[in-house]
Amino acid sequence: MRWQAVLVAAYAVLNSWTRLASRSLRCRLPRPLRWSNWIGRWGQLKAYQPVGQKTGCTHAAAWIQPDGQLAGGCEDVGRHVALDKLLGYRSQAEWGPGAVLVSSRASYEMVQKSAMCGVEILFAVSAATRLAVEVAERCNLTLVGFSKPGRATVYSHPQRLR
Repeated sequence: MRWQAVLVAAYAVLNSWTRLASRSLRCRLPRPLRWSNWIGRWGQLKAYQPVGQKTGCTHAAAWIQPDGQLAGGCEDVGRHVALDKLLGYRSQAEWGPGAVLVSSRASYEMVQKSAMCGVEILFAVSAATRLAVEVAERCNLTLVGFSKPGRATVYSHPQRLR
């Protein structure tokens, strides 16, 4: 019984965060973005992974601009921390509209953080969890998994990509 109460409480917190994120996200992209400008940028992500290139044990998160150029990126052993670093850095930078690329799967926490920071598109190199897809749908965030050249799965709001 106790674990059920914990789950109910956790779901209530998740719901309140999701409602807040869905109100804070404003569409700032001028038009649907060309798919070819986004897909295939994973090779450039390695430039932001100096430790990862030597050890293979880090994750990266990067900001990609509408023209396909990477504006900046961050690396960390933890995928969530790499994203946190990027979003914190982005809050101080003047990068304009764009999307986030992460070298991991996408969890609901990553979707929530991104949405609350005004990110409109989140690309993950691997899968997205079921809950991440639900949160992305509710937060008006375009979520793309398995986003490698020749293969990608758009889980939510595909209208931002063409």
